[in-house]
Amino acid sequence: MTILLRIAAFAFCAWLFVWLFALKSPAMAQQQAKIREIGWLTVGTAFSASRYEQFIREFKKLGYVEKKNVAFNPNPTKSR
Repeated sequence: MTILLRIAAFAFCAWLFVWLFALKSPAMAQQQAKIREIGWLTVGTAFSASRYEQFIREFKKLGYVEKKNVAFNPNPTKSR
């Protein structure tokens, strides 16, 4: 009788371990990081490349990484 009791106790402990482990670490998909798009609008045809590059440098100093969490678009709208 004691052998059956030991087998039952072992089976219960194994079952409990499997369920606790399964509940502790569920497989979850990682969410896609949101990429913010920042547009650069200019008035007329004057496009200042040096100001645009300075703008991007300042964002990089703040910790933004292009194509990882921010995207820069120098001309987001087309002229009509």
